[in-house]
Amino acid sequence: MVTEGNSGFAEQAVADYLGEHPEFLIRRPDVLLAMTLGHSPGERTTSLVPRLAARLWRSNAELETRIEKLSARARSNDALAEKIHRLTVTLLPLASAAKRIEQLRISLRRDFSVDRTALILFSPLTGADGNDGFVQIVDRRAAQLRSFVGWLDPKRPRCGPLLSQQRDFAFGASGAGLESAATVPLGEDARLGYLVMASQDPQRFNRAQHVDFLRLLGDVIAAALVRGAELGH
Repeated sequence: MVTEGNSGFAEQAVADYLGEHPEFLIRRPDVLLAMTLGHSPGERTTSLVPRLAARLWRSNAELETRIEKLSARARSNDALAEKIHRLTVTLLPLASAAKRIEQLRISLRRDFSVDRTALILFSPLTGADGNDGFVQIVDRRAAQLRSFVGWLDPKRPRCGPLLSQQRDFAFGASGAGLESAATVPLGEDARLGYLVMASQDPQRFNRAQHVDFLRLLGDVIAAALVRGAELGH
């Protein structure tokens, strides 16, 4: 309790503390708001008001930036969900694996803004012989897949920079200029193979991005290929 006898000592203690911690009122604007400040010309205390206003402005700007980023991500997620839904509806009516693969090639380039794609399958499907620039039939133990060590995760999609040997294997001469890629397992434990999606933009598929929609895309493609192969027999 501050009494008349020790008020001078308490005031000095407060002054000393604020002198040693000049940022205190910036860190605790609630204390500043509770204070009674003068606004007459020449009063030094008025300098606290614009400092508080500047701090509040920065906080609001940071909050608005965070909200805008969240809103942009939500809009992007909605757009991706719509594209995957449209791909599913487009693939299902097609009666053969060959037709579904051709439609998949068209949809990936048109709707998903991917510069190059490759469908790496571990066994041939009816009507899909491979080696056509999009489909490649590769033995699961093939030496060429060693260039993707650490990338071909059978449990989840992976994204990151595209190395030259990976680019050459997946896309050949047509892969010039590709900088980033995503590998998407098809089927449980990548039983069917992988989809490789590549872009000339180094940040299009970066390691920090979420892969939930890529996983969903892989599930849709795997189901379509299996169903197409069954109908094609």
